Amino acid sequence: MSFTIVTVTGTVFGPDGNPAGLTGLEFKLSQVLVNFDTGEQYDSGLIEIPTDENGNFTVDLVATQSSTGKLAPSNAIWFCNLYMLDTYLKTNVSNPCSFTLPDSNPFVDIVTLI
Repeated sequence: MSFTIVTVTGTVFGPDGNPAGLTGLEFKLSQVLVNFDTGEQYDSGLIEIPTDENGNFTVDLVATQSSTGKLAPSNAIWFCNLYMLDTYLKTNVSNPCSFTLPDSNPFVDIVTLI
């Protein structure tokens, strides 16, 4: 793949300030990315990940901003939604957030992006 992968980490906290286990996150790109050098396209689809029992998560996402300027569109963003894990339902617990993801660092804490 000719796209840069960035590992995004973080911890989800509940309203009481304690880490929130048994939550999940959804990530989705706002639009398809195109690499100008290769013509290759990337569409994320919906990426769903659970947190661990301490609210921690790690996910590999494609950078939406290229230091070489070879990605289009230049305004692509990631959307992120937090939900509670339940046996039967996914209950949204926050408004979706959005962020751009530069390729300048292979590892980043989501707190620095939103």
